[in-house]
Amino acid sequence: MTTQTNASATDLFEEAYKNYEQALKTGIKVQEDTVKMWKDLLSKAGTPAEFQTKFTEMVNDVFPAAKKRMDEALKTVEANTQTSTELLQQALLVWQPGSVAETQNRIRGLWETSLSAARNNVQTVVKTNQQILEAWTGMATNGVKKTSK
Repeated sequence: MTTQTNASATDLFEEAYKNYEQALKTGIKVQEDTVKMWKDLLSKAGTPAEFQTKFTEMVNDVFPAAKKRMDEALKTVEANTQTSTELLQQALLVWQPGSVAETQNRIRGLWETSLSAARNNVQTVVKTNQQILEAWTGMATNGVKKTSK
């Protein structure tokens, strides 16, 4: 492999690592905000009957959003399946007879496609976590507003 190829592979690994780190931080933030939301909600819930009414309203708000997220998750799984199939085909083609330069190009293409797929997956996780965080924040804000009434 050339120095340029090594540098681009290193850059892709670093970018994937940074995206993965951001996804983890976002996931932790979602968990922290979820705990805070439940703490706030339960501290202002009032009587059990009031809590049941407010909780039912909150669930009715959440299910349509959850269905939308599940549909998005299924689309992501389908896209990942397609990408994985293409990568497998590409991996099998790497070992076809040819010159050294052709083989190197096929291997480089496989690496670039693989790293691009990994980067896209991490970006999808970050986007999904942000959407979850926004949904929980909106639900918590609405729940707190309803419990304050």
